[in-house]
Amino acid sequence: MSQQLVQVTNHQCLNCGEPLALGARYCMHCGAKYQPERFTFRRMANEFGERVLSIDNSLWRTYIDLWRKPDEVIRGFLGGLRKRYFNALNYFTLGVTVSGFQVFVMKKFYPDTMNVLYNENVQFAQMLNDGLIEYQPVVLFSTIPILALLAYVSFMGLKKYNYTEQLIIQLYTYSHLAIHAALLGILFMVLGMNYIFLSVLTIPLYLIYNTVVYKKLYALNWGGILVRLALFVGVSMVLYIITVIVTLILVFAFYGLEGGHEFFTAPAS
Repeated sequence: MSQQLVQVTNHQCLNCGEPLALGARYCMHCGAKYQPERFTFRRMANEFGERVLSIDNSLWRTYIDLWRKPDEVIRGFLGGLRKRYFNALNYFTLGVTVSGFQVFVMKKFYPDTMNVLYNENVQFAQMLNDGLIEYQPVVLFSTIPILALLAYVSFMGLKKYNYTEQLIIQLYTYSHLAIHAALLGILFMVLGMNYIFLSVLTIPLYLIYNTVVYKKLYALNWGGILVRLALFVGVSMVLYIITVIVTLILVFAFYGLEGGHEFFTAPAS
C-alpha cells in the first residue's frame, strides 16, 4: 500500500514536470490533464468530445467570441491570457488549413471555377492564379504583415498598439474571415453560384469586420473609426497603384512593348 502511495504521489506531470498530488486529475502548476490509462477507442472518443465538440473548448470559444466580442479575445491574448482562447498563430494555421481544403475541392472537382473570374484565363491571369494556388500558405502569411502595416499607419497617432500587436490583431481577424470565405467558396461551387460575387464580397466584409473590431479595441466613436477606415482604404489604394505600376514596368521591361501586350492579352494555352 505504501509503495503504491509513493508511486502515485511522486508521479510527475508530463507537460511541465511538476509533481502531481495524490488523486489529482489536473496539474496544479500548468493545468494539464493527468491520464494514466492507456489509449482505447473509448478514451479517444472522450478526448474528441472534450477537445473538439465541447462548447468550453478554447477553439470553439475563440471562434464564437471573435463574432460576439473580438476585442476581448485580442486583448486577452495580448494581455497574456493563454488558456481561455486559441493561440493567434494556431488560429491562422486553422485558416490556412480550411483555405487549403477549399483549393483542393476547387482543383479536384471544380477546375473551371476560376475561368469565370479571369475571362477565360488570359496568360497573366492564369499564371497569377496558378501561383496563388500553389503558394497559397505563403501568400496568406505574407498578407498579414502588409495588413498589419496598413493598420499601424492608419492608427499611428493613437499609439495604443505597436506593429507587432497589429500583427496579432490581423492574425485573428484575417484568419477568422478566411475560414468563412473558404467555406462559402465551397458552398458557392457546390451550388453553382456566381463565384465573382463571393470574390467581390470578401473585401467589404473584411473592411466591415475590422472596422467593428478596431472601433472596440480603440474605444472610438463612429466618426473617429470612419476617419481611420478612410485612411486605411486610401493607403491601401496607393499601395495597390504602386504595385500595379511596378508590375507593368517589370513586365514591359522584360518582354518589351509588343511582348508585354501579348503577355497580358493572349489566351492561356
